[in-house]
Amino acid sequence: MSVDEKPVRALTTLKWPYIPDADNTYVDPLTRNDPQRLRTPHYEAMATSPRLRELLANSRLRTLLARLDALNDRDREDALQILIGATEPGPRDAPFEEEDVKLFTEFARVVEEQISETDKRAHRERLGLAWEDA
Repeated sequence: MSVDEKPVRALTTLKWPYIPDADNTYVDPLTRNDPQRLRTPHYEAMATSPRLRELLANSRLRTLLARLDALNDRDREDALQILIGATEPGPRDAPFEEEDVKLFTEFARVVEEQISETDKRAHRERLGLAWEDA
């Protein structure tokens, strides 16, 4: 069995980090679009996403994520900006192959989708509008 063919572990075997799920009933309109900490439902949505699990099974993406993780904070930020197309690589930046950019863009899109859907579902539940689940 090669590295690419490692079986996926059952979610019940994972050790989930403790994350307080205290939601504020009042959301400050000035900070509502600021980055927020991920909560347990976000992690669960990402862990159970078939598309995200499929992407993470790709050794190229795992190598790219490890490469990003090995960078210091400033270089990581620069690399992320390049990968999402916000900036062009400078002369000192290591170039990314087009396939890496596409793969990372898809990964980021799926993660954002999972977080966004979880937030929308939680918002509907807080308002008592979760009719489609009934």
